[in-house]
Amino acid sequence: MIVGIDPGHGMASRAWGVFDPGAVYAGVREADVALAVAHHLRDECLARGWSVAMTRRDNEEPSALRYRVGKLRSAGADCIVSIHCNAAESPQAHGTETLHAGYEWVAKAVNDLVCGALGTRNRGAKHRNDLAILRYERVAILVELAFLSNERERAILTDPGCQREAAIAIVAGLAETVRR
Repeated sequence: MIVGIDPGHGMASRAWGVFDPGAVYAGVREADVALAVAHHLRDECLARGWSVAMTRRDNEEPSALRYRVGKLRSAGADCIVSIHCNAAESPQAHGTETLHAGYEWVAKAVNDLVCGALGTRNRGAKHRNDLAILRYERVAILVELAFLSNERERAILTDPGCQREAAIAIVAGLAETVRR
């Protein structure tokens, strides 16, 4: 299986030559958390003997949003996993949710496992057809790991052990639901 991994935000995500940090709270940038989890996800996929294609490997590599799906399509990705962190005006907002545009069973399985791994509230699998990364002819999900705007969850998101556990949970969900 070839897993397309999209660490959300980063260099030239929205405008060429401009770094898009995503949400930023207490000095923690969403782009950095997404990239760290994506590296763990890559490692876990490779450990299972799967191949990986990434939209970006660091914060310097330009990765325009409009080209991300095409890059993963060209790599022959059997599925796409986009990694993000949520944020809200209320610091009480919390939990994990996984977005999809028609692959609810995959989103639900991954979401349930990530919630179990991180100990976060299950906000469920949610249908969205307005996000470019989800416009793929095969399985595509966007995992909102937890809320950067919530102090407790920010601590989870910045903990390398928790980042790895989230990646392990995502891979387990894919193994359970995605067939080549």
